[in-house]
Amino acid sequence: MLASKLGVYLELPRETARRKLDTLVKFGLLRQEGRRYFPTERTLATDARVLEHIDHITHMVRHFAAAL
Repeated sequence: MLASKLGVYLELPRETARRKLDTLVKFGLLRQEGRRYFPTERTLATDARVLEHIDHITHMVRHFAAAL
């Protein structure tokens, strides 16, 4: 993704979107190649772990929502 396209999508200035993307690079969730940003293996692995436990997560969310 490009910072400018993300900015348009999120209705943020391009520079703000770029700073947010750079923060995700620092956390190791994205990598930058030129002006483009790509997910890292860490991001993809995180998605897989979430998907493995989605039923449990859904149950917890419903339980806590009912308690409200």
